[in-house]
Amino acid sequence: MGDILELIGSDLDCKVICEGKIIQVRIYKTEEDEGWTLELEDTNDTSFLPDGQYETEPDALADAILILKDQGLALFNEGVVDEVPPKGKLN
Repeated sequence: MGDILELIGSDLDCKVICEGKIIQVRIYKTEEDEGWTLELEDTNDTSFLPDGQYETEPDALADAILILKDQGLALFNEGVVDEVPPKGKLN
């Protein structure tokens, strides 16, 4: 059985309002990750994780805002999301 990796959370985690709904912005990595993972979660506990990782926490937060501005709550409806150009991604 593999080791359990501890998540390292970002101080930039926050809640934002999008189209009148609260969206949780989570930025985290494990001890083994080179970059940061971005997760957006709506009030129904539906999550969206963009592909790849970000070099810095501010890059991830900036992309979260861009994604929410471009996609809005449609982001959380399966099959509706348009491709979002990555900013500051490692891969």
